Amino acid sequence: MNVDDVSRLELLLGDIRDAFAKKGGVEIASADLVKALVAIKGRPWAGDKPMTQKKLAQMLKPLAIAVGRIGTRVRGYKLWQFEEAFSRLPSNAANTDNGGGRGLSSRRLQELADWYSDQAYWHYSPSALAAGALDAELRALLRQEVVSEAVETEFKRVRSIRCCFPTCRY
Repeated sequence: MNVDDVSRLELLLGDIRDAFAKKGGVEIASADLVKALVAIKGRPWAGDKPMTQKKLAQMLKPLAIAVGRIGTRVRGYKLWQFEEAFSRLPSNAANTDNGGGRGLSSRRLQELADWYSDQAYWHYSPSALAAGALDAELRALLRQEVVSEAVETEFKRVRSIRCCFPTCRY
């Protein structure tokens, strides 16, 4: 890869990281990711030849990141696939809605989501949940782990993860 290819790939990875942060989840459909990339003004993804799902897959191939199933019929990407590549980004290419910080790993997001579900199921009454006591406790935990500007983004990401218990409403 030449220098231009490397800087273009770094730009792409920074934009993908932003797309995951804006979506607030740990997976994104390939079509939705391409749509988000093309919508970024001033980026080459919407130029004369707009980004396609196939082109995105080709650009990510050198990083061993491949599209896969994220649902029964939907193909897309999971956040954990990008974590190593994101960790190597220069700080100016990884600016996200969380104040330029790295954000929580997908593993930590899952741990917090499991904790949240467990707390909701075993420790909180319906009235305490309705009053937002568990949400406040989650935000307090997040304030210890991420910069203050990132708390709400990471809160949404944790809450977007489906609980592992089929009967859980949280």
